[in-house]
Amino acid sequence: MKLPLLTVLLLATVFALPLRSQAQAPIAKMAYADIAAALHTPSDKVRVINLWATWCRPCVKELPYFEAFAAKYPEQVEVVLVSLDFPADHDSRLPMFVQAKGLKSRVIAVTDTDPNAWLHLVNDNWGGAIPATYIVDKTGNIVSFHEGEATPELLEQWVAPYLK
Repeated sequence: MKLPLLTVLLLATVFALPLRSQAQAPIAKMAYADIAAALHTPSDKVRVINLWATWCRPCVKELPYFEAFAAKYPEQVEVVLVSLDFPADHDSRLPMFVQAKGLKSRVIAVTDTDPNAWLHLVNDNWGGAIPATYIVDKTGNIVSFHEGEATPELLEQWVAPYLK
């Protein structure tokens, strides 16, 4: 049985409503230079910036650790998940992934198509491998950078010196 287009659109809207009510804030899409400018400003919280992608298995594995860390220190830490997913996935795959994983942290998608133009803004020695995490202290300075998968213990170790 073929349904009229208007009926299909109405049904799609109705079925999407419950998902929207539980959805995160929209995923911001920004060039990395703008992300750096926004995240490297003074704040009352230490920022934990994780560079990740939905297609990166170690990245996906560590996401719950970042969520738990943010929940443990809600007044002291802001976790920001910077997605390096391909721009073609920003409106389709990425939002569905964020919702499916129940991510509560702020998610920003990098729109730059040439990572070599901004890798140095993260760390002069970084080749672009993910996952990667860096810590921005309350004054807005990057105080540590870590390539590779994070664990709950490593997050505590990386951030503890800056929570004072």
